[in-house]
Amino acid sequence: MSTSFYPLASLSQIESTPSREDGIPADLEEDLRAYGCKLIHEAGILLNQKQVAVAAAQIIFQRFWYVTSLKQFGVGDIGMGALYLASKLEECPLRIRDLINVYDLLLQRATHLLHRNSGKAFKYVPMSYFGNTFYDLKDALVVAEMQVLKRLSFNVQVVLPYGTLINYMRVLGLISRQDACSRAWGYLNDALQTPVYALYQVPTIVSAAILLAVRHLNISLPSTPPNCWWELFDATWEDVWSVCGYVMRLYRKRTIEDTNRIIGMVNKKEVRKWLETNTQNPDKSTRPRLSAMLDHCSISHKGGLVLWSRSFTPEAAHLASSSASPVNSLIREALIEGRTTEEQYEKDGYAVKWTFVNDLELIFVVAYQRILQLTYVNDLLLALKSLFVKYFEPFLTSFVASLHTGKSTKGAIGDVASWNFAQAFEGWDAIFDRLLKGLEDKAAQDRKGRLRTAARPVVEESTPPSDDQSTIPSLSSDTPHDEQQIARNVQALKNRLRGRGGRRVGGGGRVPSRNGLESVPSSDTESSVKRKNKTKAGRKWGDEPVTESDMASLDYSFDKDETVKELQTSHDLQALVDQESLGTRTREGLYEVKDWEFSKGKETDKFIAMALQPGSQTSSSSSLGALGSLFARLTGSKTLSEQDLKPVLEGMKQHLMKKNVAKEIAEKVCEGVGESLVGRKVGSFETTNAAVRTALSHSLTRILTPKTSTDLLLSIRTKLSSPLTSSQQRMPYSITFVGVNGVGKSTNLSKVCFWLIQNGLRVLIAACDTFRSGAVEQLRVHVRNLSMLGVNGAADSKGRVELFERGYGKDAAAIAKEAITYGRDNDFDVILIDTAGRMQDNEPLMRALAKLVSVNNPDKIIFVGEALVGNEAVDQLTKFDRALRDFSSASGSGKGRGIDGMLVTKWDTVDDKVGAALSMTYVTGQPIIFVGCGQTYTDLRQLRVANVVQAILNV
Repeated sequence: MSTSFYPLASLSQIESTPSREDGIPADLEEDLRAYGCKLIHEAGILLNQKQVAVAAAQIIFQRFWYVTSLKQFGVGDIGMGALYLASKLEECPLRIRDLINVYDLLLQRATHLLHRNSGKAFKYVPMSYFGNTFYDLKDALVVAEMQVLKRLSFNVQVVLPYGTLINYMRVLGLISRQDACSRAWGYLNDALQTPVYALYQVPTIVSAAILLAVRHLNISLPSTPPNCWWELFDATWEDVWSVCGYVMRLYRKRTIEDTNRIIGMVNKKEVRKWLETNTQNPDKSTRPRLSAMLDHCSISHKGGLVLWSRSFTPEAAHLASSSASPVNSLIREALIEGRTTEEQYEKDGYAVKWTFVNDLELIFVVAYQRILQLTYVNDLLLALKSLFVKYFEPFLTSFVASLHTGKSTKGAIGDVASWNFAQAFEGWDAIFDRLLKGLEDKAAQDRKGRLRTAARPVVEESTPPSDDQSTIPSLSSDTPHDEQQIARNVQALKNRLRGRGGRRVGGGGRVPSRNGLESVPSSDTESSVKRKNKTKAGRKWGDEPVTESDMASLDYSFDKDETVKELQTSHDLQALVDQESLGTRTREGLYEVKDWEFSKGKETDKFIAMALQPGSQTSSSSSLGALGSLFARLTGSKTLSEQDLKPVLEGMKQHLMKKNVAKEIAEKVCEGVGESLVGRKVGSFETTNAAVRTALSHSLTRILTPKTSTDLLLSIRTKLSSPLTSSQQRMPYSITFVGVNGVGKSTNLSKVCFWLIQNGLRVLIAACDTFRSGAVEQLRVHVRNLSMLGVNGAADSKGRVELFERGYGKDAAAIAKEAITYGRDNDFDVILIDTAGRMQDNEPLMRALAKLVSVNNPDKIIFVGEALVGNEAVDQLTKFDRALRDFSSASGSGKGRGIDGMLVTKWDTVDDKVGAALSMTYVTGQPIIFVGCGQTYTDLRQLRVANVVQAILNV
């Protein structure tokens, strides 16, 4: 803040406050500030505090928000700290307890206003001075006072306007008008709820209060130039009118919703919650200026067409649109006329740097003030080139090809003008902002590190005075010493220095310094002895009989401290459910898991992180780079033939295989795309590109679109609600999970169980993996955890889930049959049958699994597979499906049963390489019901066809 008579906000702080940079709108920030000042005013009245202290607190409060965001501190805490600090400054201090009590009363009253429709009268409930509320408010008060002093750099000087008002009213001859003085005084008090005291000088604020008062009372004052009364007080009309606007906005009518919103955002947590809800897609027009150093950045074609540009100052924006632009001068003088061979061009105080992408005929330009030494500009240009080409290479290739094909056409310029660059480069602004911010932060850290290094004084090592009084000069020995000898010499020198560092006593003697280091060992032997004394005592082993104390120390079968047990249980519950991954409730109250959404965000973060690493060379080639160059051959108006499409389809097959699609399936997909394009007539390159990508998209969509319903919950409810005869008993819905070893069947079975519990269903888990050691115990732990998680993930749901197990070595088919019978008799809705993992080529184990299926006839058979395996997924799924169909039909149960759906695990490890989903769906024609993507019970997602297609087509 600049200082004149007292601190005022700088121009940059006014243009973009910290709160606005965090996404808080200006009107909301102004309302929250006003409400914080209102709390200070009400607290001052209840505490019978002097008006000077209350006014000073409000001014300090308003200044604070020009250096700090409302996202970091709450207006209630900072208001309390500002009032406590101002009371000290005005020499009328308050007791902490009194201030906390008053603010607690005000906050309780505000909370009551939020529930004004309840009809209950407000009743204040005093807090306990030994409870958490009091200590939390006390800590908040101390921290707030400290932060106000720290962030304002202890510059808390305040000049109040009341004395100035009396003098001005006397000069204007209005001191006898009691009504005018009172009203102007009131406007000054109301102005304390606005930021004007941090923006304007006192004469301007007082003039605005007088103007409002005389206008309200119809008092005439000279207001015609050059005899304007406010100019007598060195105030300008624009500033006076601006202050009046701030004050009058306080009196605007607010709705109940607006009032409730402000009252509910006194705490910083509520502000952050509001930001998370309302700033998912911030308006580009309100985006704060990121760079404090760059002036202009642009990406253009060598022919002069600007594809994208960004100006960081109004001057740079105006200059960029004029013929005197440094970028235009660069192209004209440096690139066309070749007047410079250097890597940097200077013009009118600007330094301009550039780089090329020759294949795409692009120029990347960055301009900044020549006086600045920006070390990150070269890295910025390289990263810009790599990222821009990586994300938009297909479009850029088509754009350049259209320019070349249209050179001999009269309508070429019109064709170029029809390109929609804003739509084509959608999302590039956000990527550029993140890249620029990362580079500027990295440069600032490097600069701070160099400053710290330069500020550290270099101390020359001086040889301490020796006790040896001999005049024989010491000889520098060139004989080498071993490591032990060097260590002994260093230790002896340290001991001698410590001995000479003690304080002197009478007689010239020395007393060793009492710093805890006086007992330094003088030899390696002594040091090793002391170290051995500190080693951990080993456990006793021997032939002695075991005592009761030994048994007690080794008994870990029970928790000795119930408090510790409760804390651990609470911590475990928080780790079981990820609140960010929780699904949503429909209008009917059904719990739906979230959809998996493909986003380039992670890939962008990774690529930007590579660009920020020192010495990193980012590649601008993409996985569809070969396709882009192949597409370029398909230009002009022609009918596509097999020869034309052959190289394109080969590149497409390689791209699909890179996305983890099995080779055979990638070949069949490309064959289908080729058949749909052969004989088709296309026009410009853009339509060819669109035709090929559209055909591929349609083919992938056709494969991934399920032929049966994926609504598992609907199937369950349909069976449970189907009408029965009086002699029939309702059977639970049974689901069997099968798959190879180690893919996560038990873990993802528990996730499905959590989803079913959230929908109010009773679930029985049948432990039919009687082979793997620990399989039953693993399910028992899952059941215990799920029993502690309620319908909303927080309350107890005991009774909604149980485990049915018969130990190890038993027949899995018989256990499943018993479990279904037990579930029917005890009114369970769903039976989840866990089976042992087995390899698809193991015929005896596959026959046992087919026996389980044929004996129990489950409603759904879900194959659990990994997203990482690629071609192996096709082999596993094909053989599981064939074995189940063959062996279950051979058992005499009629038509064989196959796989009804898939659950793909470890989905979060493949990014956009989601080809396993395409491979599995292509093989069986069955849908992917869920995908697992984490370690908590909420890490379950649904797949949407459009998202998978987008991920596969992503370059």
